[in-house]
Amino acid sequence: MPADIRRIEHIVIVLMENRSFDHVLGYLSRPGGRPEVDGIGDDAWRAAHANPGAGASLAPFALNIEVIPDPPHERDTIAMQIGTAGTPDTMRGFVQSYASRQPPPDDVSLVMGYYIIWPRTSRSRISSPRSTPFAIAGSQPYRPGRSRIGSWR
Repeated sequence: MPADIRRIEHIVIVLMENRSFDHVLGYLSRPGGRPEVDGIGDDAWRAAHANPGAGASLAPFALNIEVIPDPPHERDTIAMQIGTAGTPDTMRGFVQSYASRQPPPDDVSLVMGYYIIWPRTSRSRISSPRSTPFAIAGSQPYRPGRSRIGSWR
């Protein structure tokens, strides 16, 4: 007999890297969302956090696909992503690092994407934390001097 999904009361997602926070929950702070969440900001914030790409800056954007190839996690590629703290290059190496992965990605902009989970609809099994009480806790800084530790209800 198949399990009844309606019996599930809680789903816990454990993320071991801060980039995943922005990918999965960062959209909550977008306009119309939850201002107490320190995530992806308005369009000016997105432009300020764009990464250099081949011929154009690539700003964070809403993904329209479910899975992207994993970015590299080696020490040198992480150093490339972070750059030098306190300089204009800080947090500007994600696209460059992603382009260096093997095999190379078809679309380097995907590393700048974030997921959006909208409120439950008749076609969706995922309800959005935008309208549901939930807690978020984390300790990894997104940029130097900015950490996400807390819980929201």
